[in-house]
Amino acid sequence: MERFLEILKTLDVLARMNRKLQTSLLDFGDWSVEVEDRRKLPDVVAYKVPVIEFTDKGLHMLRSCGIVHGDVKAENVLVFPNEKNKYKAKLSDFGYSLVMNTEKRNLSLGGTRPWKAPEAKTAVWVSDTKYTDIYSLSLLIWFTFAHGRNIFKLLLDPSKHGEEFYAEAEKIKETGELATHTDLSTWY
Repeated sequence: MERFLEILKTLDVLARMNRKLQTSLLDFGDWSVEVEDRRKLPDVVAYKVPVIEFTDKGLHMLRSCGIVHGDVKAENVLVFPNEKNKYKAKLSDFGYSLVMNTEKRNLSLGGTRPWKAPEAKTAVWVSDTKYTDIYSLSLLIWFTFAHGRNIFKLLLDPSKHGEEFYAEAEKIKETGELATHTDLSTWY
């Protein structure tokens, strides 16, 4: 019931924005597929930066409305053609989204492993929920400039799968080891 009430609050916020909700046909796919397909292009940065910018703007809009997306990942960024910027990106899948309810002190967030922030394993202070989307956006940027490679699969033992893989991914996020590998020149 609580989840249903959160959805109603989110719909109420969207309705107050006084805009029509529209659906566009998807010419390309989600960003996880598209970034992989565009590896061969000579000027990949011209395609990648606009997607990151549009995604960031979308998250900023959500935050300004008091909403946490809760599941930022490449599969939830849809890409469309755009003459000026090569691509236009839109966030999708709001199943884990929450209204930052100031009546509560903390919120339990969902999300997809390993994309979600390590602090989201437990309830997060309402004032800190926005940082979980920023953390996931950072992983999305890294994924993008690593040419669509799963950064955790690059850093972890390739023989690990399933729960063992996710446990190792959580471990390197929580210990800060992940941050020691953020030199982007390594991924080009």
